[in-house]
Amino acid sequence: MAGGNLGSTTVTGLSGRNTYYFRTKAKNSYGTSDPSSSTSIFLPATPSAPPAPTYYDAQKSAINLGFGTPSDLGGASSVTDEEWQYSIDSGTTWNSSSNPPFRVTNGYLTENGVYRGYVYIFSEHTAGVPLTIRTRSSNGTFWSPWSAGTTATIYQTPSAPTNFQLNNVFTSTTMTWNPPSYLGGQTIVDYEYSYKPS
Repeated sequence: MAGGNLGSTTVTGLSGRNTYYFRTKAKNSYGTSDPSSSTSIFLPATPSAPPAPTYYDAQKSAINLGFGTPSDLGGASSVTDEEWQYSIDSGTTWNSSSNPPFRVTNGYLTENGVYRGYVYIFSEHTAGVPLTIRTRSSNGTFWSPWSAGTTATIYQTPSAPTNFQLNNVFTSTTMTWNPPSYLGGQTIVDYEYSYKPS
């Protein structure tokens, strides 16, 4: 280090999970000063990958996924940030969550006294197309590896059956119809009918 007013240097080769104490001395042609007061810094390591997101439930036109916390925070005391990505091709291609083509609400909730991230994904994502979510966590210095992915699917109510017709024979009638034009992402498993006299 050199200079009359301001000195700086970079120390490399330090190891994570350690607290380091630093101090400095000034030196000129007449000798070396006493050391400055020491300052400490803790350097965390890279956290482990968090568990795969927890699939809580599928509500009408939405899915709810909760984010877990890495089992090893690299020596840090807490997670400071989380990030997630999504895939619509089973993890072949991952897309940033910064501007997804569907409506999202995400934040934090308390579960058993622990703050956990969550995400709600709404119906602008195509119903019936599986959506895979993965997440990673930061301890303020390093990002963890990505978690394994969790796959969930949004489903919606189908549209009404089409081409509904009645064929009367004496005191009975036969109803016929075609499937809905929109299936809501699932196959139709049953139909219901109702009637009333005039």
